[in-house]
Amino acid sequence: MRGLKGLGVLLAVLAAAYVLTLGITTWERVRRSAEVEVEVLARRPYTRVDTFGGSELGGWDVNYRYVVAGVGHQATARRPWPNFDAYHAKVCYAPADPRDHWLAPGSYRCGDWQVPGD
Repeated sequence: MRGLKGLGVLLAVLAAAYVLTLGITTWERVRRSAEVEVEVLARRPYTRVDTFGGSELGGWDVNYRYVVAGVGHQATARRPWPNFDAYHAKVCYAPADPRDHWLAPGSYRCGDWQVPGD
């Protein structure tokens, strides 16, 4: 009986941590509701090694630039997209602070909480 009570408390703590993490992630995405085109300055493939020692394309390290209200911003991101061009990348940013941004797939509606293909 005592072990079940401890297990119940542990499950409640884990559930609360999950809900909190989901809420924070959702808020970050919702806050970044504005979008702008991205200029890709450079991209470099990175390799992912599997457990058997083989390797495959893991995605792309992307150096990019975007302009909001005449102010240029430059950043780097890693995206797990196998065919970078097919994702038609764009930048989603927070209108209150354009430096708060995310390199998103073109099919994503900025400010939405669900992300397709990422």
